[in-house]
Amino acid sequence: MRKKLWHLVFNHARIDVMMGIEKGKVVKMSINLALLEDDKRHDVIRWDTAHGYLHKHEFWKTEKSEKVEMNKSLDEIFKEAYEDLKNNWEKYVERMREKLRGG
Repeated sequence: MRKKLWHLVFNHARIDVMMGIEKGKVVKMSINLALLEDDKRHDVIRWDTAHGYLHKHEFWKTEKSEKVEMNKSLDEIFKEAYEDLKNNWEKYVERMREKLRGG
């Protein structure tokens, strides 16, 4: 399996991406958005296959993950999740900030 790793850094936030590829298809993935504030890192949202199935964590809601039904290929899900985090990271970071303020 070939792995690709990269990061996108924004003002006070970062997206870390890992994808495992076999025969040109995504077979493993992790996309994590984190808030970087006051010398601390707070995970905000993560999509990954770390436990052998696709799940999503929305840390402003709960520490528990939610299993994601795969009605699409992992390639398609990866692309959609990645685009969602790139386009909406500010909204998700604000939700996490509200939780950290006690809201």
